[in-house]
Amino acid sequence: MPDNQTIIDAVQAEIETDRDWLIGLTRDMVRIPSVNPKFEANAAINRSRSA
Repeated sequence: MPDNQTIIDAVQAEIETDRDWLIGLTRDMVRIPSVNPKFEANAAINRSRSA
């Protein structure tokens, strides 16, 4: 079984092989606004608080 440093080195090597694509993907994901619902007291309106 490989040690942690070997795994870290392998992951870093994969990242470097397509660094520009990964940066673009991350940029696109961050650009998409997340949904932040307004939490209402009425449970029938908003059940995501229980999630």
